[in-house]
Amino acid sequence: MQEISNTIPIHQNCIFNNNTFGLMLISPEGNIVEANRKAASLLGINYEYQTENNLFQFPNLVETNVNVKPDINRVKNLIQSKKSFILRSSISLKLIKFNTLTTSHENNFYLLLLEDVTEYFNNQQKLNQAEVELNTIFEKIFELSPVLIALSQIEDGKLLAVNEAYCKTLGFTKDELIGKSTVELGIIQPEIRNQIRDLIKQVGSLKEYPITAQTKDRKPIEFLWFSDLVTINGESKLLTVCIDHTEKYNALKKLSSLNKEIKEEVKSKTLDLERSNKNLKEALFDKEKFILKSEEYNITLKNILSELKSQKDSQSSSLQQKYYENIVPLISRLKRSSDTSIAAIELLENRLNEMFQIEKSLTSIPYFKLTVAEAKVVKMIQKGYIAKQIADKMKINLCTVYKHQKNIRQKLGLTNEHTQLRSFLINNSLQ
Repeated sequence: MQEISNTIPIHQNCIFNNNTFGLMLISPEGNIVEANRKAASLLGINYEYQTENNLFQFPNLVETNVNVKPDINRVKNLIQSKKSFILRSSISLKLIKFNTLTTSHENNFYLLLLEDVTEYFNNQQKLNQAEVELNTIFEKIFELSPVLIALSQIEDGKLLAVNEAYCKTLGFTKDELIGKSTVELGIIQPEIRNQIRDLIKQVGSLKEYPITAQTKDRKPIEFLWFSDLVTINGESKLLTVCIDHTEKYNALKKLSSLNKEIKEEVKSKTLDLERSNKNLKEALFDKEKFILKSEEYNITLKNILSELKSQKDSQSSSLQQKYYENIVPLISRLKRSSDTSIAAIELLENRLNEMFQIEKSLTSIPYFKLTVAEAKVVKMIQKGYIAKQIADKMKINLCTVYKHQKNIRQKLGLTNEHTQLRSFLINNSLQ
């Protein structure tokens, strides 16, 4: 016991026994020299009779996974080399981690720290199981994802893993893809691959990078490229996700083309509208000029009409004067005569013709009843023109010619429908 007391001084005995970790002092042969209560509890031995046990021959200590006694030589070597090891107590059912804290070369004793790692070990097992399950889930997500996913080497770009969407979209089998790069397979051009690699080295990742690739049958396809570095088994790999946006790309391209066409059409229509506005302004200006000119013409016409009225009044006055000078005396003479003679009547007729300046050849037809246009129609009928020829000569409508003919018949008193206007006019004209 003196040897034991020298090994564990009295002033440290309280710390030794009340420590929350199990502490144990053993001899090189494995005999338990001293152990605190925590260590006895972990080993499942009686604290009062702890020194009667040998660690190497303790029947309740077995390997962690099977109920097999540990190899004594292996345990000795681990203790001597201060390496940790884990054994399971079949009594307390706890997993105990043994750590060699120090050795006493003078007394050849080993101070061991015993730690209950049952909960940690169980949690680790659960964590390992969860990791396996999570890996399984990720594998399913990897395969079932509708977007293209690939894992590749950074430098040479050789593909390590691809999902089903990658194969289906590009038209390759997995055997054709694995172990080869996208450049070797003709999926992307070398310069594009180099650009992606350089950008990854600079910023560490790539997002929504647009590239043009092609399928196995050389059909072009538009991708949005996403890449990031991942660590697998201590090595950096390149994880790539590609989204096929060929339809969207083509739609945007078509939309851009339509926008360009619309802009050109709008530009053209704008120029046409500007020209139309210019022409309209010119037309309005011409109209204003025409209105001003028309006002001038109206003023001139009013002056002409006023002059004509003045001339008419003057002529009327002249006719009245001639009437009193020539007609009235003859009428008075006829009144004084007992018998109206033919000579007096002819004289009256001649005086009237002179007064109104009427040709002698037209005295048989009352031209003074006809308008200027009707008189022209009469002359053309007498010359043998038909209605259509008269309309062409006078540049009037055929219906207008018929209307003139109707008015002429009324003014000549031709009420008998059987009397032809042409025959009447020819027979009443002088050759």
